[in-house]
Amino acid sequence: MVERRARLVSILKQGGRAGAWVPARAPQFLAELVAGQFGLATPLIFVLLVAGAAHASRRAWRMREPVSTLLAALAGLPALVFVQHALGDRVQANWPVIAYPAAALAAAGLCGRGWRRLYLPAVALGLAMTAAVYVEAALAPLPLPVRLNPIALQTGGWRELAAAVEAARRQVGAGFVAADNYGLADELARLLPDGVAVVAIGPRWANFNLPRPAIAGEAGLLVEPGAAAAPVWPRAQSLGGGARVQNGRIIHRYSFFRAIPDPATDYVLLPRPSAR
Repeated sequence: MVERRARLVSILKQGGRAGAWVPARAPQFLAELVAGQFGLATPLIFVLLVAGAAHASRRAWRMREPVSTLLAALAGLPALVFVQHALGDRVQANWPVIAYPAAALAAAGLCGRGWRRLYLPAVALGLAMTAAVYVEAALAPLPLPVRLNPIALQTGGWRELAAAVEAARRQVGAGFVAADNYGLADELARLLPDGVAVVAIGPRWANFNLPRPAIAGEAGLLVEPGAAAAPVWPRAQSLGGGARVQNGRIIHRYSFFRAIPDPATDYVLLPRPSAR
């Protein structure tokens, strides 16, 4: 029953994206999709994955071999779905990883000497790129512009933001912290001090078995992405804002509001880590 519900939620969530359709930007979206796979899988491994999936597809078509048919279906069908989606909307780079395991198994069946000579360089390049990502994530030595640094965009400055949020919460005496951006809400739930209630706003949370907090009529601190963001709850008073900062560089700005929950919206109480 739980697995059936999980599959249904996944289908409804991903199917809801079908309404986005901007075919004029299809070349951009397709280019981003391919470039994202080169970066995520690392270039040579991605070449092997594509070659393996193509090899399995040929064997499935010509020989009706059961193993190749299964691998081709598991790797090829998701790839076709994401290519179709990229014809009208952006595909996040991590989405197609569902096809990687089958493509990797298919790549192991590449018998040509040229392909086998590619194995060691592919692993070496993959390890080198992975090490570089870890170094950049831990030490941020590269002076890249923030907008071109996905590691900083995703990971930089969260502790600084959490400290600013907590200071603002204490200043106004807010009983809880709320956010309608799920990534922002999760990070605040991870980093804010123990005992601070973190409320996540939005219909997506109806898919989780999380309690609805008893905060009706209580004032909280609402955090919204953007320096000039509009609050999701109408009864809100602007309190300025804060930012994620890393090595003196501003990663992203946020707006703070003293807000009363709108009972018509969906919101849940996020679980908090017991220890840090």
